[in-house]
Amino acid sequence: MTAVDDTDTAVARERIVRQLRDRIYACVPVTHQAFGKLLSLLSIEASAQVPTACVSTGTRSRLLVNPAFVARHCRTDEHLAMLVLHELYHVLLGHTRLYPRVTPAQNWAFDCLINAQLCRLFPEPRHTGFFAQFVDGVEGPARLLAPPAGWRPKRAGGSRPPTGACDALSHTHWRLYSDESVTTEELYRLREEGKVRAVGMSCHDRRFAGRLAAE
Repeated sequence: MTAVDDTDTAVARERIVRQLRDRIYACVPVTHQAFGKLLSLLSIEASAQVPTACVSTGTRSRLLVNPAFVARHCRTDEHLAMLVLHELYHVLLGHTRLYPRVTPAQNWAFDCLINAQLCRLFPEPRHTGFFAQFVDGVEGPARLLAPPAGWRPKRAGGSRPPTGACDALSHTHWRLYSDESVTTEELYRLREEGKVRAVGMSCHDRRFAGRLAAE
């Protein structure tokens, strides 16, 4: 490869990074300016070293985003917003600062709680569909990373489980995505009682989580 080829490659890479950053800054809802302010404090970097996206630990967090993942799974601004807001919530809740080495159980519980909060904040299918695409056909605890089937937060009477959804996992799933919600301790206890296994994944690889849950 010649020096010219190297230069062209570097220019193309920089263009991809710049376009990704522009999309990320533009996708944050203007009605939630606090998220935009928090995003401006982070260093946004494109990286093929992470499968999806993640925030680094420590006092100075970096937002690492895989451009290929965004191109495939975040074709709409709403989907990209849910990915970015999920990562911002990790920073907002102190996960990157308080937990320098997150355990699989903690990671799963944190992801469940963040996704549920985001879905209650943005309940339209064009937003929640981002999480739903990763649990389609997945059984077990990994499904808690997206709303339960039939979830309608604004319907009359609230969002309640259908008749027959009385097992511990289903009950927790519906409570998680209701205004009542659940706590991290409840999710841990669900795992300890043998209802779910130690499910966790780095950078929110939800299909991998589904495979772990099935093992």
